[in-house]
Amino acid sequence: MSYSLILREPLKRGTMVLLDGTNRISGWQRSIRRIGGFWSGSGVLVGPEVELMRLFYSGICGDLLEVDGGITTWNGFISEMTLRQGDYSQRRSMLDIANAVRIIYTSIGDNLLTNGGGESGVWTAYNGATITQSTTWRVEGTYSIRVQAGGASQGAYVQQNVSISSLTGYALTLKSNLVSGTWLLSVIRTDTLAALGEIQITSVGDATFTVNVPDTNSYSGTVHILLETVGGAGEGYFDGGVFQRAPFRAETGWYEDASSIAGFGRIESILLEAAMTSAQANARSSTVLDLRALPKIEYPEFGVQSKSPDAPRTAELSFTALGYWATLNWRYSQIIGSSTSATHVAALVAASEFVTAGKVAANTLSYGIDSRAPLRIGDILADIAAAGDGTSPFSIGVYANRELIYEPLAVTAKYIRRGNQVLNASGTPIPPHHVRPGYVLIDDQPMFSEYIRAGDIADAHFHLADEVEFSAPGTLKFSRERAT
Repeated sequence: MSYSLILREPLKRGTMVLLDGTNRISGWQRSIRRIGGFWSGSGVLVGPEVELMRLFYSGICGDLLEVDGGITTWNGFISEMTLRQGDYSQRRSMLDIANAVRIIYTSIGDNLLTNGGGESGVWTAYNGATITQSTTWRVEGTYSIRVQAGGASQGAYVQQNVSISSLTGYALTLKSNLVSGTWLLSVIRTDTLAALGEIQITSVGDATFTVNVPDTNSYSGTVHILLETVGGAGEGYFDGGVFQRAPFRAETGWYEDASSIAGFGRIESILLEAAMTSAQANARSSTVLDLRALPKIEYPEFGVQSKSPDAPRTAELSFTALGYWATLNWRYSQIIGSSTSATHVAALVAASEFVTAGKVAANTLSYGIDSRAPLRIGDILADIAAAGDGTSPFSIGVYANRELIYEPLAVTAKYIRRGNQVLNASGTPIPPHHVRPGYVLIDDQPMFSEYIRAGDIADAHFHLADEVEFSAPGTLKFSRERAT
């Protein structure tokens, strides 16, 4: 082979060579994508057990280079390794690592009602209504509350003298099965009896009352939760009352593992969770960090009847590598709003730890980055490239020296495939591992004359290779991106 395969230390630790795999790595194959650049690779190494165990522990996230005469034809990092020793195997992976974690969640308050479902007794009657516990209809627990009102403005206090704060939103819900009548549920001030929020329901059958006290409310003090009929008699069953601070979006701060960041780089994970308390969200952030900060060893399979050998033996180490484009998704964008595509590309790349801008072509197309949810840098860059400039498609990818190239896709043939050879546009044969994505002219493809156009990419002889896969020693596969 005309290229070398070299494995070095992880970038954060240095450039020391861990392995010259040129003549030792078998089954080497890797791919390059028009959107992403150097994409993924894999191979297998067979050797002494002691040597491969050392690589297994030191080589994760190691810098893997395919080099030909000083030209880097592929570069990435070891993302996963599996060590097989007889019928015993173990795996390490970078794919689940997160050393900077935080959570976006819906913050909820405690239920301020102590007997919202009537489990501990009946509610206090209002204006002579009959209040009893019932098992006829219920949604939780053993009982619901049955309210029988003989006339208008009769009912029950779900609870009295509940303390609330000003400029704080509150939400009240009460589940019901209405037999008859029109019912009003309200949150009223204890000093003036003015309603801070209310809802009226007339329909018979299952219904849920929902009352909101807005966060613009200036009253601070105590309130009654009052349920009563309107305009006449009524009957109903009520259960599952909840009165709490209104839910709102909240975010924890970053929980970070300094040792992992120093060894591998910053790998962020923002989790989107449902309703929880602040204490719960912060505890979960800390727990997730503890579990994911370092590449743990997994044991996918082993024979329980086998025993460890007494002497060293030959082992097999298989690995998967990812191009440094993958590290762009280790961080979330802090850039939001609209700007030109080229401006956004330059700013996003500048926020990356391992990738620098090699070429960012001009593109004045306006592109907006949403601020409502966390977005990863690599995903945004791919989306920007997919939008093109409104006229031409673009390519974007991380290549040699971890430099990002963003430019319009050339609409002329970059390569010519003639028989089992790949030629450059000038007709000179080139090694298969030097081929990158772009238009390929299939020079010897039979074709009806009506589909042939001189030099036009609409000509069926032209094939857009969105991905080029190389398998040692010299097999190429061209793939087109599929619509989703």
